[in-house]
Formats: sequence, C-alpha cells, structure tokens
Amino acid sequence: MNSDEEDNVWARRQLRARNNRGRNKERKLIGDIDPNLSDAAVEDGLTNVQPSMMTKRMLAKPHDKYQDRHHFEGCKGKQVTECQTIIDDEVKGKPDKFNGKQTLKMDIRKIREQTDVSYHKVVLRTDETGQSVTGILDDGYIFYPWDWDGNAIGPWNCQDPASTPENPAYLSPSECCEVIQLDITYPDANGNYLACFVEEPVGGPNNPNIEDRAICVVDGSGTVVRACIHH
Repeated sequence: MNSDEEDNVWARRQLRARNNRGRNKERKLIGDIDPNLSDAAVEDGLTNVQPSMMTKRMLAKPHDKYQDRHHFEGCKGKQVTECQTIIDDEVKGKPDKFNGKQTLKMDIRKIREQTDVSYHKVVLRTDETGQSVTGILDDGYIFYPWDWDGNAIGPWNCQDPASTPENPAYLSPSECCEVIQLDITYPDANGNYLACFVEEPVGGPNNPNIEDRAICVVDGSGTVVRACIHH
C-alpha cells in the first residue's frame, strides 16, 4: 500500500469513526517505532492480562520462533547484573558456538506495563517480512492485554478472508489495524485512542540477528522475565 492509498484509507476511517462517536479527534494508525516495545511488547499479551481476558487461547504458549538460537535459561528470574555473569560464563565455556567471544552485549527490553506511555498501542506481531500479521500464536489473532475504558476488548481476527487451513493468509499491518480501530472507536479515560505498533520478529530483513547480542526482557523491577536469547 503506497502513501496515497494509506491516506485514503485513513480518511475513510476518520469519517466512519466520526459518525460512530459523534466527535472529531485525530487518531494515529500505526505507532512510531519504539525500541522499548520491540520484542518485549508481545510478551504482555500473555503475562499482563486481566482476569476477564484469561481465555483458553491466551493461555496457550506462543510458538518459539527462535528455537535455533541459544537461550540463556539461567537468566530467568535474575537481575541484569547476575544475568550478564551467567551469559559470560556460558559464552566462555562454548567458544565454538559463539565464535570465540568472551561476552555478549545485553540488549535490555522492558516488558510493557499498563502504566507505560505506550499502553494504548495494540501490538501487531508479523511474519519475518513484516507484511502479514500472524499474531503471537501464529493464527492471525491479535490481543490487547488490558481492559479499555472498563471494557474487555479483542481479540481481533486478522486472517485474510481468503485464508484456508491449507493456505493460511493474513492481513497487512494497515488492514489489521483498521479492523481494530473500527471495532473500538472511542477513547479511554485519558483521551487516548487505540493505536497499533508493528512488531517484526528478529531474523527478518528489517530486524536482523546481531551475533554479539543477547536480547533480555525485564520487568519494571529489572528482573529478567524469560530466557535471554542470542540473536
């Protein structure tokens, strides 16, 4: 979709939204790239969820897209400084696996919490190309982890209407975000509207692996919440 087409889609969306809510307030289609969201935001879909959203689907374990990458399991539940020591010890002990490196740089990503400024962004997890929204469970469903203005919202189905079990197909980020924003057209108590953030998995052309890096996701206290991954 080129910029003119996106502008046309946005104009149509604004008109429909104004008719639905009786007011004219600009909303943003796709959120700016935020490194504090990248790769950590998808985790909030299964960990920081309201009880009303604890469905069977959301309790399912997301597919580990990085099974071929080294996981530093010992880091889970540890503080960052402890985790760095664990990583260094493993790297030094496996010189063939890490090309003789003595350490890896820790890329710290904070898991998203409801108090963060980005709380109003719905994370659109894509495939490696960044063109198709597959979701954290690889089935096209997109989740928002908290209530919105007191109401449970989502999940949204971003499968392409032509999708079949044999040939699955998914909407683009812009198309998926339109589905979400046309469903939830009202602001929350802070005056914010739902926006979308595109999350591309590590390893694709726009988010390549970095061989001297370990990505670690932490909570607000600085505790590592899952295994750090070498990628």
